Amino acid sequence: MKPLMSAAEIAEKVKGLAYKREESKLETGSSIQAGLESLINEERSKLPIAGFGDAITSAVESHQVIHISGETGCGKTTQVPQFLLDYMWGRGEACKILSTQPRRISATSVSERISYERGESIGETVGYKALLLNFLKHVCVMRFIFVKSMSFNVKLLLVSHCLLTT
Repeated sequence: MKPLMSAAEIAEKVKGLAYKREESKLETGSSIQAGLESLINEERSKLPIAGFGDAITSAVESHQVIHISGETGCGKTTQVPQFLLDYMWGRGEACKILSTQPRRISATSVSERISYERGESIGETVGYKALLLNFLKHVCVMRFIFVKSMSFNVKLLLVSHCLLTT
């Protein structure tokens, strides 16, 4: 598979996101921004799946297909894509994640939640496509697609990780 971004482009993207986060802290007041980030990280760390990030990325590295099951609300849908993205970018490797969603509202709400957790706007790193709603840009590396929308021009050859949600 041809990498979607070179190591230099990944490094530039990570540096740009870090710069944007620092810039946002200055605009909104560093104590407010730091408090918000702390609250988000605290919420994420309380999820049952939080302690399994390394095990999940290791399993993905070792196997073509893995099955992750857990109770509703344990963080499978919001955290696993972030584990994978952070892991791949941490290694300086290109990554493009496609996550199917069974409902249109799931595609929109999950992508908005992950964008919020990452301190980004929808369409920067995370986007979605659900019928006529399309917040996918070329730069989006994490895409949430309503299952019925998959019949529309989805190029799976360009995807590094595919997450199927039922």
